[in-house]
Amino acid sequence: MSKPKVICLSGPTASGKTALSFLLAKHLDIEIISADAVQVYRGLDIGSAKPTPEERRKVPHFLVDVCDIGTRFDVSAWHKEATDALRGILKKGKVPVVVGGAGFYIDSLLYGLSQAPPSSSRVVKQVEERLKKHGAQKMYSLFCDIDPEHASTIHPNDHYRLVRAWSIFLQTGNPVSHYQRLVNQEFQFNTWILEWDREILYQRINQRCIEMMDRGLLLETRELMDEGTIFSNSSARTAIGYKHAISHLKGELKEFLPIFQRDSRRYAKRQGLWFRKWEGARSLRIDDSRESMDVAIQEVISRYTDQ
Repeated sequence: MSKPKVICLSGPTASGKTALSFLLAKHLDIEIISADAVQVYRGLDIGSAKPTPEERRKVPHFLVDVCDIGTRFDVSAWHKEATDALRGILKKGKVPVVVGGAGFYIDSLLYGLSQAPPSSSRVVKQVEERLKKHGAQKMYSLFCDIDPEHASTIHPNDHYRLVRAWSIFLQTGNPVSHYQRLVNQEFQFNTWILEWDREILYQRINQRCIEMMDRGLLLETRELMDEGTIFSNSSARTAIGYKHAISHLKGELKEFLPIFQRDSRRYAKRQGLWFRKWEGARSLRIDDSRESMDVAIQEVISRYTDQ
């Protein structure tokens, strides 16, 4: 008996994933599961390029605005809710489409979650104290020597995942890569990676940063800072855009936009390195023309309907 099929559209930031998914909705009866580590939080709208309420009314979305910023929502929680959403969409006879650039979220669907044990609160506290004392760069550098395989999947400023990795090692004596993954054999994934000419992609990223500024990223961040909520969540306060806005508003970063753009481009490069690890993922070459988007849509549909 064949497995139910799931379309997965991924790619670097500003690569047109959302636009492509809405074009796909004109041809297939889809519902979307967001694979974004920041869009899950209410209030983080502009900096996460969250689909608008109007867009979500046109095409149902899951894993968007599912919790408050003060609630920790990790890859395990996302994996469970995403799996439940996939089952629900398929039960309705619709086509599930996973859309996003959070490589480690999509990775959990494709290859399963690590079977490492939960971290104890005592060890987590110890690691957080070390992180505060020595800094993220130092802790990350040390971890690269312990578990280079897993370290390659973590950004040095991703405090949550860095604390989790260190906690597992200190608690068990084993690196994260020591533990096997429980692979979900329930679905058949058709995974696509949107690819652009680098210079054009970088121009799009630069323009997106400008648009976020114009839409009020600094004001949004100021309100979150005034509430104090963003400081309670390491994923939120270290996310590209928000961490730059926080530093700028605190007077620590004068040249906000150029640094925001530079780090967004660097993030896109890291995303590309992650995507290349996915066996069986197919490339969709895109440019700024509507024709290239139409060709990409037809390729996705053809592969989906033929299997």
